[in-house]
Amino acid sequence: MACKAVIDYANRFATLAEKEAEKHPRRSGELLELARIARKVPAQPADTFHEAMQSICFFHIALHASMNFISLGRLDQVLNPYLEKEKIKKKPWKYLNASY
Repeated sequence: MACKAVIDYANRFATLAEKEAEKHPRRSGELLELARIARKVPAQPADTFHEAMQSICFFHIALHASMNFISLGRLDQVLNPYLEKEKIKKKPWKYLNASY
């Protein structure tokens, strides 16, 4: 039941991002990408570094909302396979250099 709640939260987040994309055309690409990712994770496995980070973020928010302040552990070890995959694809990290 708790996992379903996190998925529902992610879907509401996606809906909000889509609405904000309509209001902010300069950021619409970024916001629509966030919406796409939120509709995918955490319900389905992440394929990219960005998807993996967003999935972790949703569960981190859920844990803190339930007053469960446990450590998420070694995120470097969890996220490294996604990062390595991005390096192999040589995908530009456009999200880290976004200017608003």
